[in-house]
Amino acid sequence: MVTGHFLLPLDANQSVHIAVIHLSELGKTVLALHLFLAYRSGVISSSLVRGVRQEGNQLVYLNRLSFVFHRGLVESVAEWNQLINQLKKQPEFVGFDDVVTSKLCSWVLEETVRFCNQLKVILIDSRSISFYAMACASERIHAHAKKTTELIGVDVKSTVDNCLVKSWQRAVEEQGRVYRDAVEHRASKENWQPTDNSDANIKTMAEAGFPEVKQSLNGGRGVLASFTTQTTRSLSQFAHACARFDCVELRECFATTLANMLQCDLDVYSRALRAAKTPEEVDFQRF
Repeated sequence: MVTGHFLLPLDANQSVHIAVIHLSELGKTVLALHLFLAYRSGVISSSLVRGVRQEGNQLVYLNRLSFVFHRGLVESVAEWNQLINQLKKQPEFVGFDDVVTSKLCSWVLEETVRFCNQLKVILIDSRSISFYAMACASERIHAHAKKTTELIGVDVKSTVDNCLVKSWQRAVEEQGRVYRDAVEHRASKENWQPTDNSDANIKTMAEAGFPEVKQSLNGGRGVLASFTTQTTRSLSQFAHACARFDCVELRECFATTLANMLQCDLDVYSRALRAAKTPEEVDFQRF
């Protein structure tokens, strides 16, 4: 009878509730709770596969995926609480309070770990998303996890961090290696001569967080090298991306990686200054 009800999506939820209550009446409360949570796991899994289409913008897809998952947790806990209130009316349920709490918490954390493993493939392992988009996605995932934690009373946020922090750390460190290679490539192409793109360079620096550069250059103190504007823009994008992760455990990794990136820039400038042949070249490279 229960199997037959599972085949009818419109009646599935009601059928499971009835089955759980009957099992509890028969003294099979633990089995009844397991049945309900197994059903909710299936509902969440189905909603992630069928309810979220992987098309168009990858960031939109990830945001929707996270929203659907966390909404599924909240709905599951709400139904669970409703069911437990019904079961508490039965004398057979006496003494199961600790079991109820433990089983629900374990289920929520298991579902979160399973979801995070899915996220690892999409966010990191597949390499199908940029570092900045990854950071934006993590920001939304954290927002959903925080709200879910508040609503259900189980620390989903910390579980997400614990599951993803090592993968995020590898992504940050990889970004540092990519930056280093890019810097060396740019340096090999840089002739350290003034260009006709001073306005564009000033705009780039201002957008990167250095609006004062315009006043400095307009005062006749020098011009910007393309290398400087390109690396400054990259560093700014990296720093803004790091700020979006909202993960305390990553702060040391962010700081170390950023320091190493800056050291790459300084090494290039040092080599260029040592190779400068005229005072004019030295003055130019200082910018």
